[in-house]
Amino acid sequence: MTSREEVDEAAFGALCKDKEYSNLDPFIKIFRSVSDPQTATISSRHLALARYVVYQNAIGWKIESFELLNKFLQLLRDKILNDQLEFLPVLHDAIELCCKPFRRFKSNEELAASERIGALLRTLSQLLLVFQNRKTQKIILAFLLRFTKGECLGPINYDARSVRAAKEVRPGPNACNLTDSISQTRKDDLMRVQKHCQLLMREANVVYIIVQLLEALSTCDPVLEVTRHPDALVESKPQDDSVSFVQVRDTEILYALLCIIDGFSTYNPSAEDFVALGGVRWLVVVLDTINSSKHEFISPLLNIFSNLLQSNKSDLERNKIFSSRNELLKHYRVNNAMFVLANETSVASLMRVMVMLVQFGSRDHEKHLRNDCMIIIYMLSQRHRAIECYHRVGLTSCLLSYATSMEIDRISSIDIRLKQIDIRNCSTASTEDFEFKCILWRLIVHISCNDEAVRNEVIDYRFVEVILQYVKTSYEDLETKNQNNSRNRNLAMPGSQQYDTLQLLAIDILNMWSLTLHAHFAEIGGYQTLLALIKNGVVDGQQLEAIWQLFSQFVCSSRDAALQDELGSLKAVDICVEAMESSAGSGILSSALIVASELCRKHSANMYHFQVANGVHQVLMILEKECVRSRIENGVFSAAIHAVRSCIIGNATSELIFLGEDGVTTVLDAMCVATKSLRNQILAALVELAVNPAFVPSFTSWKSSKQQGRMLNAVQLLLQLVDNVKCDECCITKFDTMSDGDTVTQSDSEVDGNHVNEADVGLSRSFSSSEQKGRLLRPSSAAFNRLEEALEAAHVHEELGQRFNYEPKPRIDILPDSTFAPSTEPFKNQMDVSTIRVSIIFSLISAEALDSCALELSVQERLLLEGVKEYVALQTATMWKRVHEILHHVNIRPIYADAIHIQKQIEIGKATSLNIRRTQRSIAKQAEASETEEMEQFYDTIRQHRNQNIQAQYHSKHTKGFRRKLRSMPL
Repeated sequence: MTSREEVDEAAFGALCKDKEYSNLDPFIKIFRSVSDPQTATISSRHLALARYVVYQNAIGWKIESFELLNKFLQLLRDKILNDQLEFLPVLHDAIELCCKPFRRFKSNEELAASERIGALLRTLSQLLLVFQNRKTQKIILAFLLRFTKGECLGPINYDARSVRAAKEVRPGPNACNLTDSISQTRKDDLMRVQKHCQLLMREANVVYIIVQLLEALSTCDPVLEVTRHPDALVESKPQDDSVSFVQVRDTEILYALLCIIDGFSTYNPSAEDFVALGGVRWLVVVLDTINSSKHEFISPLLNIFSNLLQSNKSDLERNKIFSSRNELLKHYRVNNAMFVLANETSVASLMRVMVMLVQFGSRDHEKHLRNDCMIIIYMLSQRHRAIECYHRVGLTSCLLSYATSMEIDRISSIDIRLKQIDIRNCSTASTEDFEFKCILWRLIVHISCNDEAVRNEVIDYRFVEVILQYVKTSYEDLETKNQNNSRNRNLAMPGSQQYDTLQLLAIDILNMWSLTLHAHFAEIGGYQTLLALIKNGVVDGQQLEAIWQLFSQFVCSSRDAALQDELGSLKAVDICVEAMESSAGSGILSSALIVASELCRKHSANMYHFQVANGVHQVLMILEKECVRSRIENGVFSAAIHAVRSCIIGNATSELIFLGEDGVTTVLDAMCVATKSLRNQILAALVELAVNPAFVPSFTSWKSSKQQGRMLNAVQLLLQLVDNVKCDECCITKFDTMSDGDTVTQSDSEVDGNHVNEADVGLSRSFSSSEQKGRLLRPSSAAFNRLEEALEAAHVHEELGQRFNYEPKPRIDILPDSTFAPSTEPFKNQMDVSTIRVSIIFSLISAEALDSCALELSVQERLLLEGVKEYVALQTATMWKRVHEILHHVNIRPIYADAIHIQKQIEIGKATSLNIRRTQRSIAKQAEASETEEMEQFYDTIRQHRNQNIQAQYHSKHTKGFRRKLRSMPL
């Protein structure tokens, strides 16, 4: 009796020789046979035709026949589900042919056949859920993996035209080396193909099928119901070892599934769909089942997590506009892998895998995976929610244990419990272990900067001391110490370049901690250590500049009088002056100036040390040197101006030295070329210097270089600054048009209440103490304080915050009124801070000095000067006018004393405004009269010349006629 296979072979051979079907397409043959009532039940004929279809396409499927191929696969699926299991090998062969490169007969044919390819992907992915047979699922997953990588669309042939194109792209002497150009072209084409394939997979809803299969494998549930499908669809397995068989089956399928997810997770839309469908949760479940550092699932899982987090980071960096709040929440939560992973379960699973790789990972591949896991934890720490989970599951303690255990001999009397951690696998001199230490340090400092509880753990584990030891210990000292210590001989020493990198990284870490751990840094003697390094000269170059910057960061963040006393006793001011004297770089110079400024701020002893150490002369030299480069934002020049205000102003001797060595001249020279931000700093320094009587001679005698064809004096320069900010429109208010009972119209000269109050103190000229010199403070008016409390009681600020974009910092602001339209734009756009400072300078200079400079002013400059000199008084009156308007609006009736005070201030402003207007009119009339007189003189000169010419012509004419008469008369 012949077997079934022999019958199929015979039917297949007879079908190939049949002339009736030889000219038809193989797909048409089988479809006709299935649809024909006479042959619809002949299963052997269908099987032979199916094998013939596979035989005719043995080299690969044509893209143009994908529509028929899709129907063919559906036909085989239906046959197998109808208990015709002999079609299962044909299905396997057909799917294996899909793994081969698709055959295309036109250029970019896959782009035009996207719908057909998508239908084929949809059918094959659905077969994953239809068949529980391991071989079938494995073949389908192999095809999907190859399709994800772009290997199914066939290679691109690089002929002579590619070489010619590469020569055109890379001309010159390197044109002969075409390997790089062609390989780059292939890489670009492969990326384009991969992106197109991933787009097709997303449109075919393959991601949803993958998530369903991943959920089934993660929960160990069967993919299909056994009662619905015959037992033959499930691959036969031994009865005595069913558990191990299922584990092997799930491992193979799950690994292929993870590789597919790793492939399409690089495509952002597919990654978002995967996260939104809940796939990340099942990945964490799979990660939680790993119990060995050599498990094959670790690599694809870590790659998937990294791709998902990177795709979310790139999406968040783009400024995307959302149409609704639900869309925004969906983007930042449902589709955000970082939000989904930021929970205790995910963090605990990552921590467990990381601990396994640290303790048992000795091979280079395992160390590379360990570093990838650390990078994933670092990327996840960008969310504060994840940092809280780190602290709760104990990850921060684990990281600090590793960081301190690797440096156990750098800290004296360290805790005994830290010595029990095995760090042999991460303390070698390999590149992977060096990267692990760098990532570990950066991760710890990033977490500690965002969480106070972690900072307390950093202090408890004495990790700051570890970092400080790296800063102060040189590589030669470390070698000597390791040779003398027998316990460290078994641990590999880092290389010289690696140690230099670690030193710079340690300095950067301390810089990041300067705002939060400066108190602990002072307790462990960090300031003394940095001063010793700078003073002894054991470091130089880039490290010295970094240490100076670190020192300035800690000093600026501390702002403690006790620290100023301590560093002053250690002669830190003298060290700063020595750095200014040396030919150091701009970074060291600016850091030394900043440190000296902070140490001398409101500290008379340090200011005296600065003056004795010849610091005033050094600051002047720096100002002269950097003046030519002050057109740009120069850090050294800005720090020098800050040093003038903090180290020189306030000490009488230093001020005299500064003024005696033409300090005002140097500052005014810099004003001519400085940017706007630097000009404000220079003006602040001039305001504080203007109190000294020795300031006036230097100020009035200064002349600039030729600008716009003329030389400017100091008054003209300052007025030019005011004119640049269009402040002349704000100098004259409309006080002369308002009455006592009428509502005041808002003028353009209204400014911020903070600026007005600062200027009011500047006018008082009471610069008796060093704290009040030039410092613009709020006035201590009892009436003002009472009115301010009344306005707060009326809840004015809450109403304004809803109706206008009102900032609550200036407590008195514009209120809406029925009779005038208030301006709601910020006051900082209506005025410039330099205007107030210029007006204060003019108010502090005597009228005689201003008159001596005013002789060179033009009419427009004289008009502007009259307004600027009283600018502060006008703004103060404007502020009280606004107080009056606010009280009227909120129906608050002040007490009699306050009402009299308000009215008095308004009257002062009105009188000042009228005086300015009269003076300016007088100047205008004088200028007009002078111009008229000059024109009259000019016209008189013209008339005189004209009369002289007429007389000369008349004399010449008559003289010639008389002579002719004399000649014609007879003798």
